[in-house]
Amino acid sequence: MVEQNNEFILQMYQVKTGDITTPVWRTARAELEDMFLVDVPPVQLPVEPTRREGFLIFNGHLNAYVEPVIDKWLVEQKRAYGRSFLIMHLDMIVDWIMQKGLLVELRRALEELDIPIVDRT
Repeated sequence: MVEQNNEFILQMYQVKTGDITTPVWRTARAELEDMFLVDVPPVQLPVEPTRREGFLIFNGHLNAYVEPVIDKWLVEQKRAYGRSFLIMHLDMIVDWIMQKGLLVELRRALEELDIPIVDRT
């Protein structure tokens, strides 16, 4: 739950590894749609959300065959259901980390998970 411009937004995430291909998208699409079907019990949230947003985050890219399908699906979800989604591939994740100045936090998270950091400077 985040607060932005006097709105309480419930951000719901689906995380995948690798590139999003058509078979991977078919599974992820259903999972993203399901996020909006389930009500979160009020005891789990500090306040009632004003709206919900769905995120698909993955450390790859969209396959060229699935990208136009996803583009049309995003438009249809918005038009038919008023649902908002953000598809964050690897490049967008890197941009987000850099724009928010989260390099220190990323380094700490990687160290906690015992993931080696390769310094190429």
